[in-house]
Amino acid sequence: MYVLCPRDGEDGAGEIAGTTSVEIDWEKRTLQPGIWFRKRFWGRRYAGERAAAVFTLAFDRLDLEVVTHHRPRR
Repeated sequence: MYVLCPRDGEDGAGEIAGTTSVEIDWEKRTLQPGIWFRKRFWGRRYAGERAAAVFTLAFDRLDLEVVTHHRPRR
């Protein structure tokens, strides 16, 4: 699990904006990310930055083949 925080100088710097997790299936060479943000940090484009970091982790560092997203059933 990774903690997501605003950068120094941004509103809320020093606070936890949310978390992201990764579930890796080494046999299938896939990564499935999860994300949670505090409502006050919605709409700040952090999800896009977090997605870019997850892709870098999956493809450049872990040499995986697929990043997938599973939507929970409601």
